[in-house]
Amino acid sequence: MNFSRYKSDIILIAHFLLGILAGVVPSFVFLWVMIAFCMGLLAAFKKSTRYPEYLFAAYLVGIELLGRMSGSGVPHEFIKYAVSVILLISIFRSVRPIQYYFVLFMILFIPGMF
Repeated sequence: MNFSRYKSDIILIAHFLLGILAGVVPSFVFLWVMIAFCMGLLAAFKKSTRYPEYLFAAYLVGIELLGRMSGSGVPHEFIKYAVSVILLISIFRSVRPIQYYFVLFMILFIPGMF
């Protein structure tokens, strides 16, 4: 069976189940955030073309809302600094010109720092 045809469906179902698990066990969200952060760091260091680092940064920004709603214990400022670290590593390790979406993410974080 070719699972690549159903990749988006599998991801959707997995996230649905993760959301249910996060509602039942709020501390699970902390583990979920840490795994996403580590995968983002790995993508930034490896310069993965299959899973770009800015997708992990956007994923972390989206999961921040879930972390705050569930009361999981994820520090409120952690996501901001995690995304900044991932994008800065990606910028400094890049041999290509700096892309606009990296700069846009960093500019959007400036008001939150003050």
